[in-house]
Amino acid sequence: MFLNTSAVPVENVLLADYSPRTWRGTAFGAKFVLSLGISALAVPMVALIYEFTGGFFWLFVILGCLAATGVVAVPRLPADKQTVVGMAARRASD
Repeated sequence: MFLNTSAVPVENVLLADYSPRTWRGTAFGAKFVLSLGISALAVPMVALIYEFTGGFFWLFVILGCLAATGVVAVPRLPADKQTVVGMAARRASD
């Protein structure tokens, strides 16, 4: 629980750094709506997986795949804020 709670400020700093200033409120709103929606689906998902398989093996496989997706996504983050600002400017001009 300590690690889970201590990761929240890091998550918020990353979101604030990588979102444009004008869209920051929308980005945080989307983050909270997404996290509430995903967490609301967690209990029924566990129940369904246990009901169909009789164990938790496939739950751990799914959670491992989600964690691997996060590990693969982290190196793809831009190296600095200037890269993000440049990407946002290019998208705005398109």
